[in-house]
Amino acid sequence: MHQQGAGSIVNVSSGATLATYPGSAAYTSSKSGLNMLSSVARLELAAAGIAVSLIHPFVTATEFYGAVKSGAETARAQEADMVSFAHKPELVAQTILDLIRTGAAQADLAPAAFGGSFKS
Repeated sequence: MHQQGAGSIVNVSSGATLATYPGSAAYTSSKSGLNMLSSVARLELAAAGIAVSLIHPFVTATEFYGAVKSGAETARAQEADMVSFAHKPELVAQTILDLIRTGAAQADLAPAAFGGSFKS
């Protein structure tokens, strides 16, 4: 990207970093670190023509919960509770493409009730 003088990096964080949830400390702490890394990288790489963006997806209809091994029962219960408002992976993909196209700093897919700005 430096050689060509342009590029785009989109880091995938989580809508869970926009609010606080019991039992999420390890996950949201690591994602919050990614948020700061992305913000600093955006500043540091801007002069090189590289846009660094961040997406905060919310619940996405994927195999994520099914892959959980420790606390699998809790994960299955959470998945059942969230299935009614889970986003299709295509929405997340389109949002990532929009970030690449516009170079915007970030986008979130979390509803306001969960700390985000997404409106369906």
